[in-house]
Amino acid sequence: MDIALQSSVYVSSPEYAGWLLKKGFHWRKLWRRRWVALHGAEIIYMKDEPKLGLTSMEITKATITAATKISEYDVEGYEYGFAIHINDGRTPTWFLRAESKPDKTKWLLRLTYTLAIVKWLEEFEKVKVLGVGGTAIVYELLHKTNGKRYA
Repeated sequence: MDIALQSSVYVSSPEYAGWLLKKGFHWRKLWRRRWVALHGAEIIYMKDEPKLGLTSMEITKATITAATKISEYDVEGYEYGFAIHINDGRTPTWFLRAESKPDKTKWLLRLTYTLAIVKWLEEFEKVKVLGVGGTAIVYELLHKTNGKRYA
């Protein structure tokens, strides 16, 4: 464990949320305004922005994996559109549109960063939990290729 602690790695995934237009998954495939949130490797959308006091809300989510592809191009050529191809065999592609170029850039940056973290973590095996805190879990990681251990 001492070697792992000397080789500590801290990875923080992006947290981001905001309004985007999302193309429907079902037969009508209409563009609707949705609250979209990125939390770690999970992306969710819902009809309304979450508020304190709500007792229930419908949420649709997907997990970003190493197989996920991010496209900066819109399915219909819209300037601020982009797509998330989850590629898990069951989740349809998420076609999204931002309200502005800066907003699109912020989303693409965070999604690309999340995908890079997910791909990087695939090089490691979780050996054991070293500790649990208020906002994170610390794992001992074993690099699958070189055998080095990290915390």
